[in-house]
Amino acid sequence: GTITDLLPQSQLVVIDYEDIIPYPLSEAELRERIFAARIHECSSQDFAANPDRYLRGLGSTLAGKILSVPENFCVAFVSYSGGTGRTTIALDTALHYRAVIKQYREKHKKEVQLKEQVPDTPPLLIEVAFGASSLAALTGLDMPQLYQLATDPDIPAMTLKDVTLVPMDYDHVRMLSRDLLERYLNRVMSKHSLTIIDSVWPTDLVRSFKDRVNLWVVVASERMDTIANARKLYTELVQEYGDERVWTLLNQTVQEKGKRKKSE
Repeated sequence: GTITDLLPQSQLVVIDYEDIIPYPLSEAELRERIFAARIHECSSQDFAANPDRYLRGLGSTLAGKILSVPENFCVAFVSYSGGTGRTTIALDTALHYRAVIKQYREKHKKEVQLKEQVPDTPPLLIEVAFGASSLAALTGLDMPQLYQLATDPDIPAMTLKDVTLVPMDYDHVRMLSRDLLERYLNRVMSKHSLTIIDSVWPTDLVRSFKDRVNLWVVVASERMDTIANARKLYTELVQEYGDERVWTLLNQTVQEKGKRKKSE
C-alpha cells in the first residue's frame, strides 16, 4: 500500500519482489500498478551493478518533469566576509530560477495541471546589507529600497527580468521598527514562490526573517579568511537549524584582466 502511494512522485522503482510481503496487494497487483504508472523499474542487484544506466535513463515520460513547486520557499545566502560574490550569486540564482520556470511552463503549457504544479510567480530577491546597496551597484538600477517599500505601500518594487528586487540602505532601514519590517517581509514573501535573501552576518535584522528561511547557504571565496569564516558560520547555523538546512558554497569565480572568469 505504501509503495503505490509513492508512485505518483517517483521516476524509478528499485524493487526486489521476493522481499515484499504481499499485503494488502498481491505481487501481481503491485506489478500491474507499477506498470500502469509508466515508471522504470529494476532489481537492487541490477541497479547496484550499473546505477548510471538507470539514473541516466530516467524516463521517457517523467524525465525533467517538475512534479511540484513549493508555494513559498526561502534560501538565504549569508557570509561573515565581504567580497565573496554573495550578491552576484543571489541575483544569478533568482534569474536562473525564473528562466527555468518560464521555459518549463512554455514547454508544458497544454497540460491541465500545470498551473497548480508550477505557479507563474516571480522570485523575490531581498538584500540585507551594511551601508550602501551592493545590489543597486551591481545592477546599476535606481530602485526603491527596503525602507521606502516598507513604509509606503503605494511604491512598487522594481523588477529585473521578472525578478522582484528589494535592495537595502542600512542607514535608513535600521530606523524601522522590527514589527513593521516583519509585517512587510511576511506580506511580500507570501506573494512569491521563491525568496532569495542576500545577507551579511551577523545582523540584528535576521530576526525579521530567520523563521521563514528553509535553506541557509554559507558563501566563501577562495581567500583563506573567507573559508575560515565560513566554517565558523556553518557551525553556528548548524547548531541552531541542523545540518540538513545549512550548506556551504565555495565561489571559485575569479577576476582576471577586468573580466569575470569561472575557474571551475
